[in-house]
Amino acid sequence: MDRDNNTSETNIIFLGGMFPPDSDDWIRQNSIGNIHNAANVMQWNFIHGLAHHTGPKLHIISSPFVGSFPKFFKKMVVPDVHFNAKAGAHGRSIGFLNLPVVKHYSRYFRLRKPLRDAVQSSRPPRAMIAYSFTSVMAFSLKRAKLANPSIVTCLVVADLPGFMNLSAKRSKLSRFLGKMTRKRLYKTLQHVDCAVLLTEPMASKMEFAKPYVVIEGISAHKDSTGTDLDLNDTTNRTENMVVYTGGLNEAFGVLNLVEAFSTLPDRSLRLVLCGTGDAVPAIEEYAKADSRIIYRGLLPHDEVVALQRQATVLVNPRQNTGEYVKYSFPSKLMEYMVSGTPTIAYDLDGIPAEYRDYLFLVPDHEIRSLASTIQRVLAQSPAERRWVGQRARDFVLTQKNPAVQTEKVLRMIAAILKQREERYGLV
Repeated sequence: MDRDNNTSETNIIFLGGMFPPDSDDWIRQNSIGNIHNAANVMQWNFIHGLAHHTGPKLHIISSPFVGSFPKFFKKMVVPDVHFNAKAGAHGRSIGFLNLPVVKHYSRYFRLRKPLRDAVQSSRPPRAMIAYSFTSVMAFSLKRAKLANPSIVTCLVVADLPGFMNLSAKRSKLSRFLGKMTRKRLYKTLQHVDCAVLLTEPMASKMEFAKPYVVIEGISAHKDSTGTDLDLNDTTNRTENMVVYTGGLNEAFGVLNLVEAFSTLPDRSLRLVLCGTGDAVPAIEEYAKADSRIIYRGLLPHDEVVALQRQATVLVNPRQNTGEYVKYSFPSKLMEYMVSGTPTIAYDLDGIPAEYRDYLFLVPDHEIRSLASTIQRVLAQSPAERRWVGQRARDFVLTQKNPAVQTEKVLRMIAAILKQREERYGLV
């Protein structure tokens, strides 16, 4: 969409939890355990797509998604930061007191003034997009709508409440409180005009009868600073290296991958895994028994991307079991495909059918089927694998890039504004 299109006249606020470019290193250095890399990348891809269409008419507000002090983050206070994005878009990261439980209230109340100032300015925004169906974001979106009813509110639902942390062992009290929070969250949908969903089944689960678009992911062309990534360096492959990057949780099937790999007889093979999660102790035991299995720990995102490009084949071992797969699109799949490395995956309900032509699909959930699929891909010539990987890469870079994906959102918002104008004579 060109900037002279009518949707470019839509002044937009984007509210999310992405890391400000100048604070990215600080956040990573002070994080303990898992970092919200997938959410951070997705949001910046979203921002770069919006900025492509709207330029300086995009205003960015962030309340960074970081762990709580002291268990998951080394700092008790997250500071305010101003930053600029590409295409003239500007933003502000709002700090907060980063204590367990307290942080959620601190984030919400610290966001109130900048959001009120933005939606009640002399040139108020036409739309506000909030990333993630969480209390802070959903109630902030509701507050903005109440402060300025003419604004089009759009919620990006990356995960459904109740399906966000599959690895956590929760007490009865925690589950009860979670259920009560979900009820309050769903009530905020009455203040939402439209939504961005990761999968089609989300709409029926949410009973969302308003306009929505499905955007399962956005391929990365830039890093968080807006700098173009080098997408042409896909030739430095390491033969016979199988790689998995991402959450190392048993629910994601990583132990099935390790077990399947262990049955392969070829001693020249290597399985490299990086990330963190509840399956790490078991993975380390497998690595002690089989020297071909290498656990690299939690790596910086640029090292993860480099590892994906070096691999012979990438594997997403999440199986099509459990209700949650209908409501999620594995973010690593998009990242895998951008790398140009052939990718093995299961045919999940949350993955659109158009992806099937670009993946090596495991036919069933047997361990031997995963092992044989890995063998089949490794048996191909380097030229054959390169052709498959290049096709997948071209598909996501041309059809799932930031400009293409966010155009769907802007057209939806523009249609709502036009409908209002026609119905009420108002904008």
